[in-house]
Amino acid sequence: MRRDTAAKPRTLRIGADIGGTFTDIVVIVGGEDVYTAKVLSTPDDYGRAILQGVGAIVDRLGTAGDAVEEVVHATTIVTNAVLEKRGVETGLLTTEGFRDVLELRRIRAPRMYDLHWDKPAPLVSRRHRLGIVERVAPGGEVILDLDEAIARERVRDLLASGVRSIAICLLHSYEYPHHERRLAAIVEEEHPGFPVTLSSDLVPDIGEYERTSTTVVNAYTQPTVARYLSRLSADLKAIGIEAPVQLLQSNGDRMGIEAAITRPVNLIQSGSAAGVIAARAIAQASQLPDVLVFDMGGTSTKATLIENGDVLTTTQYEVGADISIGSRLASGAGYTLLVPAIDVAEVGAGGGSIAWFDEGGGLRVGPRSAGAMPGPVSYGLGGTEPTVTDANLILGYLPEELAGGNLRIDRRAAEAAMAERIAGRLGTSVLDAAFGVRQVVNATMVRAARAVSTERGRSVSEFSLIGFGGSGPLHAVDIARALRIPRVVIPPAAGLLSALGLLLSQAGRQVVQAIMAPVDGLDPAWLGARVAALKAKAVDELAADGHASGDVVHQLSAVMRYEGQRSDLEIPIDSEVSAATLAGLKASFHREHERTYGYRSEAESVVMVKLVLRAQVPRETDLDVFSGVGASRPESVRNVYFGSELGLVTTRVLGRLALTEEVVPGPMIVEDDDCTVVVPPNSKVWRDLRHGSIVIEVL
Repeated sequence: MRRDTAAKPRTLRIGADIGGTFTDIVVIVGGEDVYTAKVLSTPDDYGRAILQGVGAIVDRLGTAGDAVEEVVHATTIVTNAVLEKRGVETGLLTTEGFRDVLELRRIRAPRMYDLHWDKPAPLVSRRHRLGIVERVAPGGEVILDLDEAIARERVRDLLASGVRSIAICLLHSYEYPHHERRLAAIVEEEHPGFPVTLSSDLVPDIGEYERTSTTVVNAYTQPTVARYLSRLSADLKAIGIEAPVQLLQSNGDRMGIEAAITRPVNLIQSGSAAGVIAARAIAQASQLPDVLVFDMGGTSTKATLIENGDVLTTTQYEVGADISIGSRLASGAGYTLLVPAIDVAEVGAGGGSIAWFDEGGGLRVGPRSAGAMPGPVSYGLGGTEPTVTDANLILGYLPEELAGGNLRIDRRAAEAAMAERIAGRLGTSVLDAAFGVRQVVNATMVRAARAVSTERGRSVSEFSLIGFGGSGPLHAVDIARALRIPRVVIPPAAGLLSALGLLLSQAGRQVVQAIMAPVDGLDPAWLGARVAALKAKAVDELAADGHASGDVVHQLSAVMRYEGQRSDLEIPIDSEVSAATLAGLKASFHREHERTYGYRSEAESVVMVKLVLRAQVPRETDLDVFSGVGASRPESVRNVYFGSELGLVTTRVLGRLALTEEVVPGPMIVEDDDCTVVVPPNSKVWRDLRHGSIVIEVL
């Protein structure tokens, strides 16, 4: 798929997003032409799929690798390492008496009345969690100096035990980091170059369990990420691409490869963030201030909100549960991370999600996925269990070729598997069984949407829904209808939108400073000095990636709570710190607390937990290049099943570019090279020619 013009500038910008089933590549040539590739992911070596997609496009263009200006990458490698427990053997050095923080966690169970629920196993075994003799007070005063002799003995014990990475997290090191730094120096003396993660460098923040958990996840995944990124960079150079690889962080900002190797925990939701960046650009171009973002891929579905043009963000995220989310209202089942992130709820529901029956005989879909290998039954790659993709094919929603004709799929094989595994047990027809699979996965995805909307006190009845991902446009109208959202927008290149979002992103860093003090007692001058230190730190980190200080803009906010509570809210600070600023900050906190939790208590003391500074290097966003992207193919018809009430309906099938600004009724199937859009009965559709989005009115 491409949009051609007469001129063919040689500079290329490449966005590469790895998903569980497909790897998506978007290449912009000179800001005028768009080339895309969608290839099956290669789980044994994810970088191989990138090389296949990029190499094919570069060869097709006849362009040398040195024409590539930038490569921006989003990867699931960190998430996969945590979910699949495929990180390295890790050691933890912590203050004596605190080695079991990872086991104790927070006293919170995600399913209150489930007596069989077990906490996730710590990523560091107890024999590799060793105590260090030292003690620091909450204010940073040294109570007990570091015992270097014992510290060296502990370091040698860990190194001899076979660990391949060490996490160091000492009590109150966010205020006094010197003991951690000395421990790191001892490790370097004993084993030069050994991977070490310091909590005081990674996340200088309050919250002993959260800080330890974050540091451990970083150490657990660091060698794996370092090996992967180093190999990817070398492989790209081998095909002539010398441009440095940049990685997208969970908060939507880019960072260089060296920073990513040092802080892989910041990549935990990079793919999700990329899609939200692109969705926000589409929302702005469409003049839609309030949007529910719905991203359904091959293995998972993500949802988040854009309110008044702003993306919801969080400084705490949980990964590894049946729903990964930033909200503390649904926490406890995974590993908590103190990382800046776009506030995305994620569930294991995608095109590759497998349909199965639980012990009670109920039909379930996901979270287990067929992934890229063996994939859905219809792919013919060895899959035997029916998936959502197989169900959509059986129902008539999908063509028998995917990924621009590069992947033929087998409807008969899908029907046979659905009949044997699902329909026979339900005692229904294959069509009704497939429709049931679709309804179950829709219900799971609605749960993710509600986790970022109604469960946060937001009504989305006047929002629009932007749907994308390889499977998102197939289900977007169903999700909107369930949530009573009146309008659905399907962007151009919707199946590759996350890869596009990579090229719309900008360089940035987010840094924090623990405060933990009542707002009424804060000295504005003291707080201003803390802000200045944060700005200097962020500018230094961006300078390491080659960005000049004069190009950096800053956004400051404060994380706040009522004294004695744990329900934190992040409130923007829009002016220089002063007494008036702090008073306005309290008022904003009261309003946001009432909107989120349903009440305010102005008589209570308000505590500032920490400062959060986001520094960015802005860049222009231009979506015009995508306005003509889409498939153009002859119109046809086929029978599509829309449930038992409507049955099989003769439905128009056409390419995206056949749609105009004329409003036409559904049902309709709109086929693109990268995705398929389902426009069901009781809806209307047209195409916004300004930037190429399909707009569906849900009736």
